[in-house]
Amino acid sequence: MLPILFSLAHAAPPEASAFVSSDGQYSLILRPDVAWEAAEISISGDGAEDLGSIEAGAEVRIDGNLSGPGTIWVNLNAAIDDDTGINWVFSVEPEVVPVRSPHLARYARRSLRWCLFKRRQG
Repeated sequence: MLPILFSLAHAAPPEASAFVSSDGQYSLILRPDVAWEAAEISISGDGAEDLGSIEAGAEVRIDGNLSGPGTIWVNLNAAIDDDTGINWVFSVEPEVVPVRSPHLARYARRSLRWCLFKRRQG
C-alpha cells in the first residue's frame, strides 16, 4: 500500500500547453496520464470550473480571458478513484499568437510593381 501512495503523491502534472492572443483570449490544453473520475480547475486565481470525468490521454481544452500578459497559473484538483485525489499547482508559459494574420501579400505586390515599371534615369 505504501508504494502506491508514494507513487501517486509524486505524480507529475498532466501535459499542458497554452496559446494566448494579443487581446487576452487564451486556450489551455491538458492531456492527463491517468483517468480522472472528477476534476476541477482554477486558472490564474479565477473561480473554479468543473471538468467532469476524463479518460487517460484525452485532450481537454479550456478557453477564457486573461487579465494581463504573462504566465498562466493552474490549480488542478483531480479524483483518481473514490479514495485517491491529487492536487497540482503549476505554471504554463503561453505561446502568443496574433489576433489575425498580417496582410503581407498586398505590400509585396506594390514593391514588385514599383521595381518592374519604374523609369530609368539617364
